[in-house]
Amino acid sequence: MVSELYYPEETSTGYVLTKIAEGLADRYSVHALCSQPTYSSRGHRAPARETHNGVQIERVWGVTLNKNVLWQRVLNALTISTSILVRALRRFQRGDVVLVVTNPPLLPFVTVAACKIRGAGCVLIVHDVYPEVVVAAGMARRNSATVRLMRAATRWLYRKVDRVVVLGRDMETLIARKLGTGNMSKVAVIPNWGDIEVVSPAPKETSPTAQKLDLLGQFVVQYAGNMGRTHGMEDVMEAARRLRSESIHWMVLGSGAKRPWVEAYVAREGLRHVTVDGIRSREDQQDFLSQVDAEGDDALVIGYSIVIENCPYPKSALSRYSD
Repeated sequence: MVSELYYPEETSTGYVLTKIAEGLADRYSVHALCSQPTYSSRGHRAPARETHNGVQIERVWGVTLNKNVLWQRVLNALTISTSILVRALRRFQRGDVVLVVTNPPLLPFVTVAACKIRGAGCVLIVHDVYPEVVVAAGMARRNSATVRLMRAATRWLYRKVDRVVVLGRDMETLIARKLGTGNMSKVAVIPNWGDIEVVSPAPKETSPTAQKLDLLGQFVVQYAGNMGRTHGMEDVMEAARRLRSESIHWMVLGSGAKRPWVEAYVAREGLRHVTVDGIRSREDQQDFLSQVDAEGDDALVIGYSIVIENCPYPKSALSRYSD
């Protein structure tokens, strides 16, 4: 398992990949090649080598600067990806199966190179779709030279790996256009999951936060996750502004480069029905998930629609934002 983020990181990618690796460890010898924490656990120095829940973890050197500052994030990615390449060339063996994710963008390319040199198989787990996410975030023009280069590079990447794992049907359609119909047999749709061992359905009345904020009589919409440059926080805030006259309370939990903008927007627009809070631990999930009626995360916000079932408010109240 090759990833910048791994245990003790609890941020989505680190948490999901840790659980995948630990699940595979029941049947296979599993190694994780990762960096020191750079997200929610940044500043914590984990051992360079340790075994955790059956997985042998090896952490490479790399700078762990503030990911919310663009040049520092780029420096993190360059140093970590380079260190992983050097270590992978020593660790990978013929017959190994290597799972790698798409973030940081350089990581899958160096991993594929090491796999080809050492004779290992490579499975790419697609969490970030480049260059589409960069265009959607307004960070580059659709037909710019940079985007054309990224498009060609990702097409090459998808064709060089042995398998491509995508999270859903829309992503499968997008990857199919890049691969061509003759290569679709290598694509597998494997969605992420809800952790029913940690969170179970519970009435709002059981949430200490709901009681503290007096949310028991309100319809609560929550966004929980990363507020990064490629996440549509502007859409979330615009929805909250347009629906300010409704009896809806908005919870925005997490951190990232756009969080200062979110806090400034809430203050500027006087959105008293919006609560912005920081990262919550996995142990708090039962509390902050049971307090809401509709919930989304950093993956949902990049999508095209939000479906709210059994909404007690008239459709006309929500149709203003149905686009």
